[in-house]
Amino acid sequence: MEAALVLVIIAGVHLPDYSDCTVIERDGWKNLTDYVVGLPHDLTELNLDNNLITGFVFPAGYSFVTHLSAMSNLLTELPDVRNIGKTLIDLRVHKNRISVINSDILDSLKVLELLHLGENLLVHFPDVSYSTPPALLYLKLYFNLLIDMPYLPNLGKSVKQLQIGNSPISHIPLKTMLVLKKLETLGGKNISAPVLPNLCHVALKAPRKLKLQLNTKLSCDCHFRWVKLLNSSSVELDAAPCHASPALNGLPVDQIGVDQLECAGRVQLTENGLKRVYTFQAVQMLQWTYCLYSNWYTCTHVNTIQLG
Repeated sequence: MEAALVLVIIAGVHLPDYSDCTVIERDGWKNLTDYVVGLPHDLTELNLDNNLITGFVFPAGYSFVTHLSAMSNLLTELPDVRNIGKTLIDLRVHKNRISVINSDILDSLKVLELLHLGENLLVHFPDVSYSTPPALLYLKLYFNLLIDMPYLPNLGKSVKQLQIGNSPISHIPLKTMLVLKKLETLGGKNISAPVLPNLCHVALKAPRKLKLQLNTKLSCDCHFRWVKLLNSSSVELDAAPCHASPALNGLPVDQIGVDQLECAGRVQLTENGLKRVYTFQAVQMLQWTYCLYSNWYTCTHVNTIQLG
C-alpha cells in the first residue's frame, strides 16, 4: 500500500483484512460500545465519534497513529492511550462524561499538540509530572465543572490557547497565569471571575497580542487599569460591559478612561523590611512599572496583594 491507512470509523468488532483499502467509511456502524480489534497496524487516524463507548485501552503495536477522536460517546475517564503516546498529536474527547484524568496517561502524551476535553464533567485538571518542554499548544476545557483555574507549571509552558469558558471558575489567581508564558488566547466566556490578575508581563512577552475572550461582567476599577494601559498595543479584549460604580455600570470597556478606574482605600506593602502604605492606584502603577521594566520578582510580589 502506497499511503498510510486513515481509518474513519469503528469500535467493538473484529475487522476483516482491509489491506486494499485506504479509507473505510463509517456508514453502517452505529451504537458501538467497545473499542475495535484487528485494526491495520499502519493506521494513522481513528474516528470513533457518536457511539456508545464507555472506555477503552488503545492496544500496543501501532506506531503511526497521530489523530484520535471519540467525541459524543459515554466515556467517563480519559481513554488509556499510553501505547500511542509517542505519536499522538491530536486527541478529541469532547462531549462525553469524563470526570477523571489519569495523570499517568497524561504524562505519556509527550508530543500531543491539541487536547479537546470540552463539554465534560471535570472538576479538576492535573498537570504533568515531567519538566521537559511539552508540545501542547491548544487545551480546551470549556463547559466543565472546574471550580479553580488549572495550575499548570509544566504543561502550561507551551500552551498558546486555553479555553475555560462556561465553567464555574470564580477566581483566576496570578500564579496560574504566570506559568503560561506563551499564552496568546484566554477564552473565558461566562465564567464568574470579575477580576483579572495583572497580566502585563504576559502581554508584553507574547509574540502576538494577548486575546482575552470574556463576556462576564468585569469589575472596572483599579484592578482593570493594566488592560487599559496595554489595550492598544498588546491586548485584544472581547468583554461584556463593566460593572462597578453606578457611573460606569453598563458602559463598554473601550469608552472608559484609565483615570476612571479607581479603587477606594489603601494597601500596606513591605519593601526591604520597611512598611509602606500606598493607595490602590499607586499599587496599580507600581505593577505597571515593574512589569514594563521586567522586574518580575517585584511584579509578582505586588500582584499577590489582594486589592479591593
